[in-house]
Amino acid sequence: MENYRLLERLGKGGQGSVYLAENKVDNTKYVIKKIECFDESEANKAFQEALVLKTLCHPNICGYKEFFVNWDKQQIKKYFWEIVEALRFVHGKGVVHRDIKPSNIFIKDDETVCLGDFGVSTLMSDRRTCSRNAEGTTVYMAPEVMTQAFDERSDVWSLGCLLFEMLTTSLSSQNEVAQKLTEAKKDVQSLEEIYEEICTIYSGKWIKTIRHMLKIPRETRPNIASLMKMGFVLDCAMVADSPLLDKQRRRRQTVNRIRPLPDTDSADSIVCYIADTIDHEECVLAGLEVLSDMLQANVAAQEKGGPPQPRIFLDQRSKNLISLAMWDNQANCEVQIAGFAVLTALVNDADSSDVLFTPEPISIINKVMKLHHANPEVQRAAASLMLALSTHNEASKTIGQLGGIKDLVTAMKNYLHDTSVITTCCNALWSLTLNEKNAEMAAEQNAMQQVCLALKTHLQSPEVVEAVTAAMVSLSLDDRCFSSVNELDAVGSLLEAMDLHLKNTKIIKNACMTLAALVEPNEECAYRMLTSDDLQDKRLTGIPVLIKAYQLHRDNPDIVEAIITVIMELCEYDDIILDLNSYNVAVHLKEVRAKYLKNKVRWANSCA
Repeated sequence: MENYRLLERLGKGGQGSVYLAENKVDNTKYVIKKIECFDESEANKAFQEALVLKTLCHPNICGYKEFFVNWDKQQIKKYFWEIVEALRFVHGKGVVHRDIKPSNIFIKDDETVCLGDFGVSTLMSDRRTCSRNAEGTTVYMAPEVMTQAFDERSDVWSLGCLLFEMLTTSLSSQNEVAQKLTEAKKDVQSLEEIYEEICTIYSGKWIKTIRHMLKIPRETRPNIASLMKMGFVLDCAMVADSPLLDKQRRRRQTVNRIRPLPDTDSADSIVCYIADTIDHEECVLAGLEVLSDMLQANVAAQEKGGPPQPRIFLDQRSKNLISLAMWDNQANCEVQIAGFAVLTALVNDADSSDVLFTPEPISIINKVMKLHHANPEVQRAAASLMLALSTHNEASKTIGQLGGIKDLVTAMKNYLHDTSVITTCCNALWSLTLNEKNAEMAAEQNAMQQVCLALKTHLQSPEVVEAVTAAMVSLSLDDRCFSSVNELDAVGSLLEAMDLHLKNTKIIKNACMTLAALVEPNEECAYRMLTSDDLQDKRLTGIPVLIKAYQLHRDNPDIVEAIITVIMELCEYDDIILDLNSYNVAVHLKEVRAKYLKNKVRWANSCA
């Protein structure tokens, strides 16, 4: 084909297109029939047709010159990028396709690729999905899907299989490709031999990309956002003339705007710098980091009680610009972390009508948490902003509607052992679930289970336990939490937390408020407070822990009230009253009644 120059298309039919072409050597004109073959069988049919035509030599028949096969590498890049774009969109909506394979990729009349058949994706929580797929689908399924929940990186594996098959169309049969991909689920090294063959036709960039996509441990596999940063994938975007490249074009057009960050104490000057260089993420990051430092220094100076600092004021337009800069550079983790820090500081000094409490800037949180789910610092920074926004009723409601509760629970699942992420997420959960709708969403997401697991994991950390027990106070008000608290022995963990952190007033108060909420409607939780008759049972018993907490904090009316509230709820169970009496709880109750009688504390009178 390289010996011919296409001049014009003469026509197009159901079996292909016809072109007028010119031989580059002798300028002789020919007609070229181009037939697109989508699999090996179609290519074989075209080859057989060419052999028949070659035998038709007659003065009244258009002569046949030659036959050649051309596998268009640029077409592979175009198709691959269009599938990547489709997945970027659906993953951004929180949807995983789960069944990417050739038969679910369609080519429209304009020769663009269309990803279809989302039937399986709607069954996200149904583990039987794996066994209901059509025959052959498992070839493209990621190795983890039979034992773990799907996520977007499972789609990336399937896409890698698809790219592998496109590159090997001229090298292997469909059955051979299927066998190789099946072997790769156990040992990706089995593909190395065929990679060498691929390199005789395609550059090493293709192989490098497939290697990244076909990594067996899911956590080492890129998500779509990471994949889109790779050089080869960006080359594909160029071939497909992707709209996402508009930013790159703007970068080239505004390269003359790149300049050093101004040395100034003016926040407005920094915002103007970000506006001028908004498509250059390195400049945006530098501006946001300086702006964040300025805001944090201002807050720190005020907290120390030093001389009054001039208030850093940014108008609504400037705040919108910061959100826009985050949207425009959403693939950059550092930009998002710095942007969240700036917005959090601004929220703390905003009035109720501020633009920061509207859906537009809030929506970036949900988007970024999904996009950078593999970055714990992004998750923590996003949760911090949610916590700051949650003091505003409408903003709190908007966060829930946009999926913020689910994002927090997901972050806790992914980073159970990260104290910073867990602490921030629990504080945000506590504040957000003061809203009734958000509390319902938290119950649907089984947030209590993650919170209980966090308490068990971080019992030694007072900071984490404070945040976890605060979240448990609000979450325990929903009856749907009981399956989690009983299964995970939440009462036992709360007692252990109290015993470990007896001097921490916040932990004692939160734990007692949660215990009161749990034992009142749930008999299993109540009886977990009892002394065990089994001498081998070394678990903490509830009543002694409550007494120790009371003796240490008897002068703190808030804690005393919380402790007595637990005891009141326990008094509803006759068997537990006997246990209370064995520990002479009545003596302490009389002391409480005498000390706090002027406050008309009804619980002291009732329990006495």
